Amino acid sequence: MGSFFGVFIGDLIANYKNYRQFHEIYDATNSAPWYYGAISSLILFIAVVIVCVIIKLIIRNKTKQQIRYQFVLILSFRYLFLIKD
Repeated sequence: MGSFFGVFIGDLIANYKNYRQFHEIYDATNSAPWYYGAISSLILFIAVVIVCVIIKLIIRNKTKQQIRYQFVLILSFRYLFLIKD
């Protein structure tokens, strides 16, 4: 996520510098403002972050469930071995 954010910021800065240097070309050829590409990249970035956070939460939840299950198994085995002694 961090590297994707870095690419987004770098692309935004490059587009802005390009617009500031050649603003006549942008005004003559594009009907959309220079930041239109940045807005579409921002939407894509937010979508990727949301998907990554959801996947991270799912994995974290499953890991916690597995740890709880393993803890219960360990306690139950210890209890069974204590009864046999």
